[in-house]
Amino acid sequence: MNKDKLQTWALLAEVIGGIAIIFTLIFVGLEIRSNTEVTRAENYANLLQQLSELRLSIASDPVLLEATELSRTYVSGSLSNIEFRRAFSILSSVWGIFETAYFYNERGLLGPEEWSRFERSICAGNDSSDAWEELVKPRVSEKFAYYVENECD
Repeated sequence: MNKDKLQTWALLAEVIGGIAIIFTLIFVGLEIRSNTEVTRAENYANLLQQLSELRLSIASDPVLLEATELSRTYVSGSLSNIEFRRAFSILSSVWGIFETAYFYNERGLLGPEEWSRFERSICAGNDSSDAWEELVKPRVSEKFAYYVENECD
């Protein structure tokens, strides 16, 4: 084999190798996109399951149901210790789920449609009430509290 043929074959192999790398990168990109969508769906399902379990617990327990109502009408000092603890536990659970959804969204781990559902609930839950100011805000991250107070319309 002469030197020109060898160089031609080497060039052809290089071109084929480059094409193979491009196809490999496209394949990896598609797999990453697919995996991201699966992760988003799993995160959303997990958050919905947590909310559903909390709602079921509240609906099936008259004491928790009453505590939910108390948490909505919270006025500092007007609840007994046990009523306060129940209301606080419910508020903490719900806002913990909301904060998790917020940080999932920040990291691209929730899709825009899924996030909008949580965002509506988060923004509706911030009514500048005593419950938010005294019970919830001190227990969430500063970044999330800022979002709730300044980004919700």
